[in-house]
Amino acid sequence: MTLIRPVGRLVVLAVFGLVLACVASLGCSGATNGPPCPPPAGGEGGAGDATTDSQADSQEMEGGQEASDAVDEDTGLADAAPEVLDVSEMDAIADTGTGDALPHDGAPQDAAPTDVEAGDVPSELLQDGSDAMPDVSVDQSTDLGADVAADVDADTGADAVVDAVADAVADAVNDAVAEGQAQAADSAPAMHGFAIKSDSDFRLWLTVSGPATDAAPLTLSDTCTIANSNCTWSYRNGMILSDTDPSLAINASFGAREGAVVKLSNLCTVTNSSCTWTYRHGEFLSDADPALGVNAWGGSRVGAPILLTHLCSADNPSCTWTLPHVMISSGRAPNLAVAAWGGAHNLGALRLSSSCTLTKPDCTWTFNKGMALSDTSFTFAMNALGGAKNGTVVSLISFCQPYNPDCTWAWSHGEIISDNSGITPLPINALGGATTGASLLLEDACNATNPDCVFNALTAGD
Repeated sequence: MTLIRPVGRLVVLAVFGLVLACVASLGCSGATNGPPCPPPAGGEGGAGDATTDSQADSQEMEGGQEASDAVDEDTGLADAAPEVLDVSEMDAIADTGTGDALPHDGAPQDAAPTDVEAGDVPSELLQDGSDAMPDVSVDQSTDLGADVAADVDADTGADAVVDAVADAVADAVNDAVAEGQAQAADSAPAMHGFAIKSDSDFRLWLTVSGPATDAAPLTLSDTCTIANSNCTWSYRNGMILSDTDPSLAINASFGAREGAVVKLSNLCTVTNSSCTWTYRHGEFLSDADPALGVNAWGGSRVGAPILLTHLCSADNPSCTWTLPHVMISSGRAPNLAVAAWGGAHNLGALRLSSSCTLTKPDCTWTFNKGMALSDTSFTFAMNALGGAKNGTVVSLISFCQPYNPDCTWAWSHGEIISDNSGITPLPINALGGATTGASLLLEDACNATNPDCVFNALTAGD
């Protein structure tokens, strides 16, 4: 074992080279029946041009990352091949579903996937949008060589050398993985909900007057930022919840009536119509009395009181609100979000995706005047392609206008309902149940108790 020398601070590849040299020395000159030793191939203790085990491992890891990227391309987001829907094929799609989906029988699917259930927002939604794994490279300053030398000093067997190197490498890699995960956690964007901005002036955000507590009234502020949880909100089954304290919901104080002050309440439930709201044509209308809209009383300005009034209309910007960068999550599986499949483009399909993050604009939407606009480009909006009817495919088109009812939607009790529904509401349904890749169609058998027909807004991008 005269080849073993104090190793010092070496990188992992150098340690593996030392191990190979040690094993070769023991195998050819130390074993009774071993073969004669060949001359060195690349200098003392070297390996010439041969690919070392560590190099092969490195190549394999790189190949694995490439494979991971390829898989991500198949998830249906911006890097995937665009999928264009032919209007002439709409009836066939409505009857048979899309791709290999089972035939559409006119009723939404209630069967819940066995691996998902509704609940809190999953940690997957908190990723920073990168598909890369945490950096697991080993710091060259680690005392890996010294650790190996210490482990084999008392035992000169080849197996001991290999075991010692393997243990030292494993410890170093584990330390690097832990450090990479910690760095990723530190750099991940903080989760937050969406802003509610006045259409009179987008600098004015709906916020709490004072601390977010029970009975705190709402007002407008021009100093809000996305980092201020008093200024951001989530939407769940018709309730609008404070990011500061999700047990606090926006409520018509003492019941929905003319002049009622809009406040926070910790007594709200989804069955209390004074605590639930329908977003239609940009207005927030009380479910207790849809003729009452949320209004910045006296006009939108800093400090304006927020009241309910019958005087609201969709033409009054003090009564209409824009919701920017909203991620629309499935009511059955919050880790599935509505995405522009293949990237936002004219006649592009919309499907549920498990690969969405808040930094991918194909996964977030801005609601304005009843339209759901793609954050990739506001020229693309959700549309009931070919006209709203049972089984119509929901897609993107580039010529939507707020006066076209096939381009506008009412968000009520979690259902996103076409404004061109007629007498029977036509909410959006995840065809075949909420699963990755599920197509979105209009379904007249939907109701708010079916989570495949319910969509919430739990988080939003910056």
